[in-house]
Amino acid sequence: MCLDDATAREMYRFSQGMMEGMCSKFEVKHVGNRYTSEALCKLGESRMTARSTMTLSGDSAYRIDGSSSYDPPFMGMKEASTTVEARHAGPCRPGQQPGDITTAAGQTINIRNLTKAGK
Repeated sequence: MCLDDATAREMYRFSQGMMEGMCSKFEVKHVGNRYTSEALCKLGESRMTARSTMTLSGDSAYRIDGSSSYDPPFMGMKEASTTVEARHAGPCRPGQQPGDITTAAGQTINIRNLTKAGK
């Protein structure tokens, strides 16, 4: 992913906007190099409880461990968990624009176009 500060801020604002009206609670706590969050949101008829921990490694890498539960199950899913690990790998590749994501299949998608479509 090719990311600059402006695109990172735009992605954060978009995610916050998506939660408005859906989530009755969204708390983030910060201690040292760790951020923890908890959210209570409504997805259709299901109530979602989500928790995550993001651990920063300086300003060049992070890891997010997240879990969520759904009551009643959402689209057949009662629980989910995910782990994301990211690190700074250098400048954007030639031809990339901020927001470009290159998939494992080699397709490039720009996250800015996805957030505009969701507005």
